[in-house]
Amino acid sequence: MWRGAKVAYFFNTLCIFPIFIEDFGAYGNLPRGLLDGLTLLVMFAYPCFMWILINKPANYSFSGYFHWGLGWLGVGSCIQLGHIHRWDVEYG
Repeated sequence: MWRGAKVAYFFNTLCIFPIFIEDFGAYGNLPRGLLDGLTLLVMFAYPCFMWILINKPANYSFSGYFHWGLGWLGVGSCIQLGHIHRWDVEYG
């Protein structure tokens, strides 16, 4: 299983790395904003969704709604940061 995961990460890296290089040449520091957004996603949204999957809170419970809300707040912050940084690079 780990061998398959390593191969998958390797091919993902091969696919995504040229995109970052091309974006950096075209837009300057745009990939930094994308990476900042992904960092927010991993730090805030991912743990909340993982908690929901692991603990499986009861339907209509406060903790379930709380973690769903925090997870989607993290996703929204990630998207917002990406748009703000793109706007800054293009118009700022």
